[in-house]
Amino acid sequence: MPKIIMLPLSEFVETRPMNSLNAFLKEGVNYYSVLWHWFPLPKFLHRLRYKKGELGSLTEIIDHYKRGTINTEEFKNVICARFPKARSHFDLDWNLQCQVTEFTRAAFEEAEILIKEHGHQVYFFSGTNPLHVAHIQQKYGEMCGLRKEKDIPGSPYFSYQRRALGKQLLLDMFNNIKENNPTAKKEDLLCFYTEPKDPYPNSGFLAWFRNPIQKWFYHEAQNYVAAIKSEAQKQGITLVRYEPKGVAKGVIPGILDRIKRLEEAATPTDSPVSAPAPGVTPDLHRRHHAAADSKALGQTTDPREEKKKKTGCVIS
Repeated sequence: MPKIIMLPLSEFVETRPMNSLNAFLKEGVNYYSVLWHWFPLPKFLHRLRYKKGELGSLTEIIDHYKRGTINTEEFKNVICARFPKARSHFDLDWNLQCQVTEFTRAAFEEAEILIKEHGHQVYFFSGTNPLHVAHIQQKYGEMCGLRKEKDIPGSPYFSYQRRALGKQLLLDMFNNIKENNPTAKKEDLLCFYTEPKDPYPNSGFLAWFRNPIQKWFYHEAQNYVAAIKSEAQKQGITLVRYEPKGVAKGVIPGILDRIKRLEEAATPTDSPVSAPAPGVTPDLHRRHHAAADSKALGQTTDPREEKKKKTGCVIS
């Protein structure tokens, strides 16, 4: 049966939000001003920092944009009202955090093969925004020799289109897919995920002082992956842990290979059982094969269990 494959777009586009921050700082934006506006405050302290009617912290504004509750022009105007020096090259600086590479193009090509040659459904999902998606599709088109945007293959499931973000976006996607494919079994519903990497694995809590904004992004990525795993398990979706497959010169996506291995693992194989040797009883023959199967699966007999069976006690 064709599979329904859900792929997080962020795994195939290099997402480096610090690139955008550094670009805005070069334009003259003050780092400490960004830091002051970055983290959300409790509601009772909100009025100390913002006027009545203002959207709030930078993270809240970005979330509004990702949810589609404000459009691109509104988003740019709100940001540039606080940081006027960010306006001159806003689109370019904002899109620097999305790096579209040959790896991206190869991943999209593998997705097209899954759809056209194998008959699978592919969904790219992301908590993203219109500027980033337009940038990705423009770069993808250029890589394919086009002078225009090329659509991301499959069915997009983007937050600003669905008016949902984070856990709510995942729930919406899982429910929608299951409603449209009522006969699909758990093994047919595959959701890929990758564990985020800590930028400061040896710093612990001190990382919040070393680079609080980058640590925030890692914290958010952790929460997002935790939501993917939690909601997928609740909804009966098969989780597929994904790591790109390394090769001699660079990295290939390996989505096709991962799907192939999953299909092979799900295909039952008949192992022929030889007839018992002359003079060997059928019971002994069965016990011999059972022991061999246990060994092949890495199962060994604990000597303490054997002793317990004979003496009624455990060797410690």
